[in-house]
Amino acid sequence: SIYGGLGLLDSEIVRNDNRPLSEGNDMPQAPESTWNLGTQFTLPFGTDKEIFVRADYQHIGETWFHTLQGEQTPTIWQVFFPDLVAAFGGIDQDFSNSRRDAYGTLNLRVGLDAENWSLAVWSRNITDEEYLEEIIPAPEFGGTFNHQGMADAYGAEFTYRF
Repeated sequence: SIYGGLGLLDSEIVRNDNRPLSEGNDMPQAPESTWNLGTQFTLPFGTDKEIFVRADYQHIGETWFHTLQGEQTPTIWQVFFPDLVAAFGGIDQDFSNSRRDAYGTLNLRVGLDAENWSLAVWSRNITDEEYLEEIIPAPEFGGTFNHQGMADAYGAEFTYRF
């Protein structure tokens, strides 16, 4: 069997009374596109068992993690360092680093399935794609706090159904 899915999202901040600079930007944590494609091959084995092989690919589009997306805005440091602001201008923050690039992961699963039990080995992110799971903008400290996505992982599982 072959399966797939497609998600398309056209999000825009239409009004934001608290941060008017964000109007027209994309909604945070909402990629414009996601899609997946997979296949599973099943083969009878013996009288009551099946061998299966499954592969899944998932793509997540570019994602913003803040309502401000590249706009220069003043920081709280201007209150604490007015002489510096007077001498060099504003101490602005830049939210352009609050974006994650698009990425894709490939997962595999191979196993044996019987009437009341199954045995499988699996791998997630088998290509060891490096991506950011989450970005917490902190431009007032010079950047962001980044949470790395899951590295490649492997495992085995046994299931008994009763």
